[in-house]
Amino acid sequence: MVGSELDEKRKRAEAALRASEERYRSLVESTDDSIYTVNREGKYLFANEKMLSVLGLPREKVIGSHYSAFISGEPAKEFNEKVKQVFENGKPETYECRSKDDVWLLRTLSPIKDPETGEITAVTGITKSITELKQAGEALQKERDRAQMYLDVAGVALVVIDADQKVSLINKKGCDVLGYNENEIIDKNWFDSFIVERDRAEVKEVFDKLMTGEIEPVEYFENPVLTKSGEEKLLAWHNVPLKDEKGKIIATISSGEDITERKRAEDQIKAALKEKEVLLREIHHRVKNNLQVVSSLLNLQARAAKDKGINDILAESRNRINAMALIHSQLYENRDLSAINMKGFVAKLLGQILQSYPVQDTKITSIVHIDDYPLPIAIAVPLGLIVNELLSNAFKHAFVNRKEGKIDVVLRASEEGVVSLTVSDDGVGLPEGFDIKASERLGLHVVKILVEDQLEGNLEVVRDKGTTFKIEFKLPNE
Repeated sequence: MVGSELDEKRKRAEAALRASEERYRSLVESTDDSIYTVNREGKYLFANEKMLSVLGLPREKVIGSHYSAFISGEPAKEFNEKVKQVFENGKPETYECRSKDDVWLLRTLSPIKDPETGEITAVTGITKSITELKQAGEALQKERDRAQMYLDVAGVALVVIDADQKVSLINKKGCDVLGYNENEIIDKNWFDSFIVERDRAEVKEVFDKLMTGEIEPVEYFENPVLTKSGEEKLLAWHNVPLKDEKGKIIATISSGEDITERKRAEDQIKAALKEKEVLLREIHHRVKNNLQVVSSLLNLQARAAKDKGINDILAESRNRINAMALIHSQLYENRDLSAINMKGFVAKLLGQILQSYPVQDTKITSIVHIDDYPLPIAIAVPLGLIVNELLSNAFKHAFVNRKEGKIDVVLRASEEGVVSLTVSDDGVGLPEGFDIKASERLGLHVVKILVEDQLEGNLEVVRDKGTTFKIEFKLPNE
């Protein structure tokens, strides 16, 4: 009974072994890889159908033959070295090689040991064709190289920062700006390594909130970075979030323009402009003071003059100087030193003239319509003198023996740059046959010269229920 049971067990074990061998053989023969075995002498002990198909030979022509009959040149030399290494150290060897017909192969060589002695008796090889994989990899690498070339020729720094705050990509310009090699930047924490310490915590917080979706992406901002030499450079950043297929932000790609020198130049220009502005204000202040000194001297001279005609001439000259002083006074007080707002100027000029030509027995109503429009100083000075002359003329002559009167001042500027000034009164009017071109009055003669020569405009005088002076000119193109 015992012997019968043992025979039965042996038969089952042998059947299981044969079944296992059949499965192994089936797997070996059906695979698309070449599988073979060589002994220490380099002769083939086994070759599967794929191997025979590749060689184009029947089994009996391969088994027992040395591999040098099928592999030659550099591939044979490399194969020989790898087989030798497996026999010596007992470890598998995997390497890539190229066949004589330019096919890329991946070879894996493994030792076969005697189960009783542990001695390496042969080497099993598996050779897989990886040409398509290699070509796909090369094509992908070419695309990567092309993309990297595009990134590297960009005139701005390009940086990709992953959600863990580490740099996963940077172009050549970015490396140049920071002063590091690419391998010194990749996988480094961007904020700890390249953001100045005083800004680090704030910028980190903004980035973390961006990654979690707490805040919207900041499209543009400026912040300094720290270079390898310890220098700070100011960069203007434009950011775009990178999202996965679910729409989650996984990184940011940022383009940074080095604006350090531009910002420094801007600061220098601002400082120079500020200095010039202070100087110009001081000039206007001194011109105003000097004109007021001249006005005071004329006033003293007028008081000392016994002749009324001379007194009047000095008073008119003083008023003209006061009008110019008023312009410089306003320029000194204005934020804009290149232009003057005529609305405020005319209001103050009216006050000055009323003090100079008090009309005690006549109630005069002044109606002023002035556009809130700034005029350049080259226009404001002659225009201010014109308004001064016309108002002075009206106050002196228009309301003789009148209990009341009215003066209208209208100044308009169109979008096309045409300025029109109208000064009118309802006074006694100009005498019959009056011709401003032949007028001997200095004030009106000055008005004509200023309008036609200085402003290159037109002057019209209307005698209807008083007197109206109409002036029109075009502002020069800037």
